[in-house]
Amino acid sequence: MNYLLVMMGAFLGAMTRYEISLWFGGQLFPMDTVTVNVTGCFFLGFLLTLVSLSKRDRQVWALTFGTGFLGAFTTFSTFALDVLLLDLPMALLYIGISMALGIAFAGLGVWIAGAVYSRLRKT
Repeated sequence: MNYLLVMMGAFLGAMTRYEISLWFGGQLFPMDTVTVNVTGCFFLGFLLTLVSLSKRDRQVWALTFGTGFLGAFTTFSTFALDVLLLDLPMALLYIGISMALGIAFAGLGVWIAGAVYSRLRKT
């Protein structure tokens, strides 16, 4: 059953990733990859924080959306290839933006999930 959950999530994540690449299509700077990786960092931080704070078993959510959807949605291999295809100044800018925003948005997801969880517990 777990394989099926990951597979369903991965299918949706890959299709979403593809659609976003079509929206940005053919730019000199790979904003499509930055966008999916940064939003993926946010949602993974948010999701896994809520899962870890919850007393209930939330493995279904972690597998379907964390491993499946976000695993297929974000793309380190594309990031690595983009770095190699850019000239050095743009590659360094790309690496810096991707890392800084990725870490910042993962932290933001963790922080927002903690705030949401503590608010829900009060009601």
